[in-house]
Amino acid sequence: MKTKTSNKVNIVLIAITLLLLFVVGVGSIGKTNSWLTHSDQIGFEVYVPPINIVVEQTVNGSTREIDNNQYIYLDTDYIEANHTYPLNVTITNKEEGLGYYIRCQTFAIVDGVTYNINNCITGDFYKRSDNWMYSVNSNNENTAMASFGNDGSTLTLIESVKFPPSFIDLVQGQHLKLYLFIEGSATGTFEQAQS
Repeated sequence: MKTKTSNKVNIVLIAITLLLLFVVGVGSIGKTNSWLTHSDQIGFEVYVPPINIVVEQTVNGSTREIDNNQYIYLDTDYIEANHTYPLNVTITNKEEGLGYYIRCQTFAIVDGVTYNINNCITGDFYKRSDNWMYSVNSNNENTAMASFGNDGSTLTLIESVKFPPSFIDLVQGQHLKLYLFIEGSATGTFEQAQS
């Protein structure tokens, strides 16, 4: 036998349930679910050669030097497709009296599979079909970065990064690590380098 009191309790419980369903449903609207976590902060782990090349990142007017095995941070907790992440990363040749040919590449390792992501990067370096980006002159020929204090001693390594939806769809929900690998050579041939 139902009473007026039990009907009111049932109506309140149904209203609470519907409210919870509404809140959860509205909370998921507009989210892309295109996110990938990378430990505490997302960033490119940097590998640099044992020559006096300095990598720096400027964020909100503050500049920090990035040493070997340190990170260039994207300043985000997740990665979205088609979102431009300004990184403002420069590279400077601080060797005395020597010019160095520089090449670099960016790649992502996703569950043990390596993806070259140079095409996601904007900056001063020229992208070649061998999966490397090179310091070049106006004719896209390899050119040495001048020694410190001379014109050409500092270049923008990564101005920004933007991941296409196809990449995010490919790696979503998997373990992701981003890397920046930099090499320097006095000759520009990089014959001893491993790609």
